[in-house]
Amino acid sequence: MWDREGELRMGLAKVFMNEGHQAIQLPENCRFAVDEVVANQIGNIVILAPKTDPWSEMLNALNMCTDDFLSGGIQDLPAQKRECL
Repeated sequence: MWDREGELRMGLAKVFMNEGHQAIQLPENCRFAVDEVVANQIGNIVILAPKTDPWSEMLNALNMCTDDFLSGGIQDLPAQKRECL
């Protein structure tokens, strides 16, 4: 992901097998200070968050958006014509 200054904030993580389980070695700047995390998969993306409060940091991340984020608003797409069921 990119920060407010336009710098890439992603690190590379190593994926490996450990006793029959897939494991990921996180970069030092991405490590958790907890023993357990919740994992959610959306398509080919996996999101990890602390088990104790998985949403607080996600909501805090919204503050990382630049002031011009969605300044042009969101434009609705035209209605689609679909076959009746």
